[in-house]
Amino acid sequence: MMPNDTKRWRLTARIAETEQNELPATLPEDSALYKVTQEKRKRLDQLIDKFEEMMKEKNAKDAEDLVEEKELQEIKSLEAKEQKQLDKLKSEIEAAERELGNAKRELKRRKEESSKHRQNDHKMQTKVMEMEMERLQDRKTRLDEQAKKKTVEEEERHKRMELNEASVAQIEDRIQRSDLTEKELSQQLEKLTLNLARLQTSQQQRRQRGRSEGRSTNSTQSGKDRDKEGNGRRTGKRVARSSER
Repeated sequence: MMPNDTKRWRLTARIAETEQNELPATLPEDSALYKVTQEKRKRLDQLIDKFEEMMKEKNAKDAEDLVEEKELQEIKSLEAKEQKQLDKLKSEIEAAERELGNAKRELKRRKEESSKHRQNDHKMQTKVMEMEMERLQDRKTRLDEQAKKKTVEEEERHKRMELNEASVAQIEDRIQRSDLTEKELSQQLEKLTLNLARLQTSQQQRRQRGRSEGRSTNSTQSGKDRDKEGNGRRTGKRVARSSER
C-alpha cells in the first residue's frame, strides 16, 4: 500500500466514525430513516473493518520490512567485513607473490654468478695445467737434447780413446817389430802428447758445462774425466815404457 492510500483510508475511517457517532441512537424500525441508517451503518462498519484489517497488514508488513532491513544491514555489514578481509588477503597474496618473484630472480642471479665463477675457475685451472704441461714438455725437451748431446760427446770420447789406444798399440807393435830411431819415437810421443792435451782440454770444457747443469751431472762427469785422465796416464806410461825399450 502506498503512503497516499494510507492517508486516504485513515481520513475515510474518521469520517465514517464521525458519521456513525452522529446517527440517532433509537429510531422506529419501520421508518425509512431507520432502514437508511442501518444500511449506512453497515457500510461504515465494513469500511472500518476493512481499514483495520489493512492497518494490521500494513503493520505486519512494516515489521517484516523492518526485520528484512535489519537482516539486510547485517548482511551488508558481513559482506563489507568479508570484502575487507578478502582485500587484505589479496594484498598479502600480492606481497607474497612479489617476494617470491624477487626470491626467484635473486636465486637465478646467484646461480648465474656461481656458474660463471665455476667456469672462470675451471678455465683458470685448465690454463695453469696447460702452462705446467708446457713447462714440463720444455724441460723434457731440454733434458732430451742434453742427453743426446752427452751421448754424442761420449761416443766421440770413446772413439778418440779407442784411436789413441790403437795408436799406442801400433807404436808398441812397431817398436817390438822394428827398431825405431829416437827421432821417430820422439815424434810419435809428441803426437800422442798433443792428442792427450786436446783430450784433456775437451774434458775440462765439458766439466765446466757440467757444473752449470747441476751437482749430479758434475759428479758423473768428474768420474768420467778421472777415467779419461787415468787412461791418459796409462797411455803415457805405456809410451814411456816403449821408448825405454
